[in-house]
Amino acid sequence: MFGSKPVIGSLTETSLRIRKRIRYRNSFQSSLGATLRPEAGGTVISGAVAMDPFVRVFMYIWFGALTLMGGAAFFGAVSEHQDAWVGVKAPLIMLIFGVALVSFGRNLALNENRFLKGFLIETLNAHAMDSSSPE
Repeated sequence: MFGSKPVIGSLTETSLRIRKRIRYRNSFQSSLGATLRPEAGGTVISGAVAMDPFVRVFMYIWFGALTLMGGAAFFGAVSEHQDAWVGVKAPLIMLIFGVALVSFGRNLALNENRFLKGFLIETLNAHAMDSSSPE
């Protein structure tokens, strides 16, 4: 967090994971995870830029639980004609908050895909290959 390098991450003999250095915490930040494979002309690096896998799993669990519990509360409140606040409004507010939080975090990480790929290409003096290319 307090360093001066533009990216932080880890590197092993066969893999790497890097992310852009930012001065705040963003769980929805993009990171580049890749494998390194030696070949005759050098090293082939292949991977993808995405959110942290833990964050994606947490989001599936959170939105899934919201759907199950919020749906049950909604149908319970509607079928028993109870107070609509708990059964209708609370799950809706939680859903709006969750979507807004993810959208805001992803918006902060908007250009990180291009930044990380460009950083890797420039640092290694490499060139990008299309994934459909036979080279």
